[in-house]
Amino acid sequence: MFGKRKGTARIDMLTDKMTVKLLRCFLIMTAVAFSWAYSAYADRTIDLGESPYNVVSGTDITNAFNSAAANGGSGAEKLVIRIPKGTYTVGGGEYPQLKIRGNTTVEMEGVTLKRAKQAKNSSMLRLGSKDLDWDSYDNGRGRPGYSKDFSGIHFIGGTWDGSRYGRSIMQIGHASDLTFDKVTFKNVRNCHHLEFGACSKVRIRKCRFTGYHGDFGSNYNAEAIQFEILSGVANGHFNGYNPIDDETICKDVEVCGCTFEGVKRGVGSHTAIANSYFSNFRIHDNVFRNITGYAISMMNYVNSSAYNNRITNCGCGILVASTDRSHHNFYRSKKGSNSRSTPKNLNNKVYKNTLIITRGANGAKYNNANYGIWVYGEKLGKQTGTMPKGDWRASGVTVSDNTITMKTPGPGILMKGTKSCKGSGNKVKEKKG
Repeated sequence: MFGKRKGTARIDMLTDKMTVKLLRCFLIMTAVAFSWAYSAYADRTIDLGESPYNVVSGTDITNAFNSAAANGGSGAEKLVIRIPKGTYTVGGGEYPQLKIRGNTTVEMEGVTLKRAKQAKNSSMLRLGSKDLDWDSYDNGRGRPGYSKDFSGIHFIGGTWDGSRYGRSIMQIGHASDLTFDKVTFKNVRNCHHLEFGACSKVRIRKCRFTGYHGDFGSNYNAEAIQFEILSGVANGHFNGYNPIDDETICKDVEVCGCTFEGVKRGVGSHTAIANSYFSNFRIHDNVFRNITGYAISMMNYVNSSAYNNRITNCGCGILVASTDRSHHNFYRSKKGSNSRSTPKNLNNKVYKNTLIITRGANGAKYNNANYGIWVYGEKLGKQTGTMPKGDWRASGVTVSDNTITMKTPGPGILMKGTKSCKGSGNKVKEKKG
């Protein structure tokens, strides 16, 4: 009378199986979540405020940081370096730059690092150069591609102040799995805030870039974040990186939730190698304000997108290019093909961005044409400048649902030297500034 009805046992059994599956899913999701909490699985945490480092706000941190960073590495062990709240200088130690190794997280909430005067000709942190390899790896020939020795590195919080000196705050090459969360970079002179060459799996989230000093009206392409291909043409940018000429691209990059303000240019690239395409870039949900030149430059990118960005008081908006208009920043490959008989399908998308374009900002006019969104390429019958001949037209680019206000004469959307590119749902209006 009080027994289970027919089929109830079967339902209970199925319910138990579902419970087990749900539990398994929960455990897997929890493990993934904790894997992103960088310090959760740290094998070792070093607090620079404690013995034997005992750093004090107002002092130079270079020696203490480099000594602690030597405990990181390329193996499975993970290291967290925690800097106590305060303001410190960088470059006053026995070595002018901060070193770092793989599988290292730097926690610096409430911390400001300022470049010391004696280090004015050095970046504050340099990763991937042969003089910072920590050893004479492969008889000094360096680590090509994306080295595991320079991978698994994360920066959380804090401010990096370049003190208005003329070197990038960070230069990073041949690295992978890099994360920047809620970090501020400021005060450089006629250079970039961050430079990446031959890097993959880069995540830059909720960071701030401000404080460019120098000549806003010059032709120098000073993107706050620059992505470079390591080739022979990178001499002068990445000197000392070894190898410098393996033509490794940058790929799998996300820049989101960041603010760029009062800088010369925003984020992107202005050099390229024939048939070597940067891939899988996602630049989205960022704010670009008061920028003299362009906000975003996607030169020689494939399978990439720029969306949900707000661009105001900028000389230009978004550039998607398969060539270089000057014919001086697009180079022949020394390792691969230099021919292109048909356009490359770039599969790039630019959508749902809001742009307000002005003549310029920061007291200077942009020295090139003003535009909202420009898709550009060309077909060359002979080598022109450094560019080899070939069909370098831009193909497979979609521009949709963008809102563009032009406060200066210029095209809201311009497609030149293109094939099979599409535009839809865009709104362009002219408004006197």
